[in-house]
Amino acid sequence: MIAIQKGDGVAALKSATRALNKASSPTEKGNAHFFRAIALMLTDRGDAAYEASKLAIAMGGSPQIAEGLFNVGTAYGDTRIARLGADRLIAVYPANARSIEVEVFWPFIRLVRKAGGEAEADDYLIAFAKVGIGANNQTNRDYVAKAAASVSLKRSDATTARALAANVLDAEVLAGILTERKFEPLWSEIGERIGPRMEFARQQHFILAQSGSKDAPESVQARRNLVTAAKHVGSYAVGDEAGKLFAATVETTQAIEEDGGWLVNDHAILLRVMKRNDDADSRFAALRAINIEEAPWLINMIINRVEFLVRDANYRKAAPLLKEAEMLTKTYGSPYARQLIRRLKLCAAAETGGEVGPLKSDLIAHGTDSRIVTAEGLLCIGDDAGAAELVIAGLRDKDDAEGMVGHLQPPETVKSGDPSQWRERVHGLLKREDVKSAFDTVGRVLPRQYWTAEP
Repeated sequence: MIAIQKGDGVAALKSATRALNKASSPTEKGNAHFFRAIALMLTDRGDAAYEASKLAIAMGGSPQIAEGLFNVGTAYGDTRIARLGADRLIAVYPANARSIEVEVFWPFIRLVRKAGGEAEADDYLIAFAKVGIGANNQTNRDYVAKAAASVSLKRSDATTARALAANVLDAEVLAGILTERKFEPLWSEIGERIGPRMEFARQQHFILAQSGSKDAPESVQARRNLVTAAKHVGSYAVGDEAGKLFAATVETTQAIEEDGGWLVNDHAILLRVMKRNDDADSRFAALRAINIEEAPWLINMIINRVEFLVRDANYRKAAPLLKEAEMLTKTYGSPYARQLIRRLKLCAAAETGGEVGPLKSDLIAHGTDSRIVTAEGLLCIGDDAGAAELVIAGLRDKDDAEGMVGHLQPPETVKSGDPSQWRERVHGLLKREDVKSAFDTVGRVLPRQYWTAEP
């Protein structure tokens, strides 16, 4: 409906009411109630929108209606409406549930957690993981499965955890499962399944990614999945072909959305793995054809580009981009993104002989925005003790421990998309007894037989 697209709730409500009065079949009535629900949400009439949503479900609740209620309820922060859609998708339309984008799914989980508590959010997490949400992108699906397996183990349900972990194929997700101690009951079984150097899992991921891209050639997620799978299996030419054909002109680049931006990002990372650093930088640079005011997600790729230029010690090119990125993060960046900029400024200054004192103070003042990014910055200037303190605090924090275990892994374990050049220094902190003791409580270094990116 045009009025809904324009955000005109009053006009949309009148149109939907007329459609309802004319409707004769259950399908027509269901669609009319669905559009009335959206119109009512646009006019801030949440209770009435919920009642209209229930009627839309009662009139048959087509997969489009169920998915629409899930998406719209999540977007408008109405847990009741989002739940209606989620319940219908899981129970009746699992194929449609699988197609839900994780960019919508995770906000839904956070919404339910806030409104209904941890247990209810975890129930939905497990239910969606069981149907295989994120069907066009193995990595997305695997991260959901990993999170759901963690919850299942916390509930002492090892059977469900094993079933969820059994289909994980992404090398980086597998590395997380095989290093985080909470997954220890699954280590032996998963190790047998994936084979030495995760060879079986990586090949299966690649085969499925090729098939998925062939079946859905227009799917950005399927193409992104192929780029990632090709990187992990070493079929760089296949991944490059899939990546370079997307957004190959200024006009097509200007039209891409966030998932397309991440596809370009992943292709640039693949090019760097192929030692084509200049081509990778050109890929990042081409994204500047996009208006960041309409695409605030672009700040992620801008920062990653600067990260790589700093890694290459290309400070002449990085300096103006870093200043621009700092300005843009004030408007479009998250606290985490702004801390990345502070770390980049500090480390670049340290490498080029600049003044680091004020930059260090600024970084530490925002240390809670990201412990690991702050620790990397401190390592740049030789403050190992300060970095160790932050890392230990992260390992002891249940919300931070998982990421910290991953950051402490040797950089050569898996071909990662992490642009940080300081990962090796972070791993070096494990030589300290205090860090090693805290690390061993929640994780382990990935056993060498599973390493997929030998130096």
